[in-house]
Amino acid sequence: MSNRDNTHASILLDASGSMNNIWYDTLAGINLFLADQKTQPGTLTVSLSTFNSRYRPYITFGDISSVELNPLRDVYPQARTALYDAIHSQAEAVQIGIAGLNPRDRPSKVLCFVVTDGMENQSNRYNARDTKKLVDLCWQVQPQHAGHHEGVDGKLTGNKLDP
Repeated sequence: MSNRDNTHASILLDASGSMNNIWYDTLAGINLFLADQKTQPGTLTVSLSTFNSRYRPYITFGDISSVELNPLRDVYPQARTALYDAIHSQAEAVQIGIAGLNPRDRPSKVLCFVVTDGMENQSNRYNARDTKKLVDLCWQVQPQHAGHHEGVDGKLTGNKLDP
């Protein structure tokens, strides 16, 4: 059972070194999204995590009304891009979070945002095929590019798969 008025937004943000040139613009976009959502009717919870060589959750099922703007002010891009591992970690965290809610408080819709500028180059637990299977089971994908690399949407939707 879920509450059709409840929505959850899961935001996974690439904090690898290649994001350095667009980091502040990307954070500004996330802050605009959060600020806009605070003014919307309905109930929204937010999970916000970053990834580079490691996955780090910052907000876990926070009510939008109490989520602070600029939650990543102390985060700086560094290291490599473990995209596939991060997608799996975020999906698992959201599934666990939803399972822990009272059934009447569970969201009827989960919006998943993966904000990245480029290509996978660090994952060691999951590969493109594993990630495509997960995405096919769980999500309707509409990739949002932080940069201009064409490979991201192909990798997530399966149009181009690296072994």
